[in-house]
Amino acid sequence: MVLSREISVVIPVYNRASLVVEAIESVLSQPGFTWQIVVVDDGSTDDSNAAVQQLVTAGKPVTLIRHENNRGVSAARNTALRLASKPLVGFLDSDDLMTTGSYEALWQILNSQPEIDIAHGLREDIPMPGAGQAFARAQTLPAPTLCISGTLMRAQRVQSTGFFDEDLRRAEDIEWFHRVPDLADRVGLHPEVTLKRRLGADNLTGDIDALRRARLAWVRKHVQANH
Repeated sequence: MVLSREISVVIPVYNRASLVVEAIESVLSQPGFTWQIVVVDDGSTDDSNAAVQQLVTAGKPVTLIRHENNRGVSAARNTALRLASKPLVGFLDSDDLMTTGSYEALWQILNSQPEIDIAHGLREDIPMPGAGQAFARAQTLPAPTLCISGTLMRAQRVQSTGFFDEDLRRAEDIEWFHRVPDLADRVGLHPEVTLKRRLGADNLTGDIDALRRARLAWVRKHVQANH
């Protein structure tokens, strides 16, 4: 049986008015799929909401939900997942871009390998102004690192794994992947760049110390839950 070509794409956004439309268009520009783009504005104080609303008004397949207050990326993704209705689910952060042909490549992995639930490709990081030289140098080579942005998954896998931990503001994708049984056997990698991640000074992964603290908080929570 041929896999469905209907995809819900979850995009959380917080103060990315200058980037989020390009992120959405990097999805919509890819032919051969039926799209449901679910954007959750997590209490932005800039024009992010208005920028996305223009796409909704133009008749694009975009659903826009707004949190009145900033609740964190986990809560934003969870709100979007409650509305996602397609057999496949993609995740994309609002400052990232899917490369041309990326969804076709990821779809082919899922279609040809029924044991695979999660498909992703190489990630290329693009430093934005103000990212910092040390940070920029550490991120420039394409990498096969599994992160939630840029993935394409079977909806059943997303549903069985459950929602993101809203207590975590960073490292939430690490915690989520930890809950996937036999993760290594369920992930398929496309050996070319499918995701371009634009990194600025306020990127959630840019604060290395905060990221380490978040990972430590997750480890402590996991240990406590199992004792």
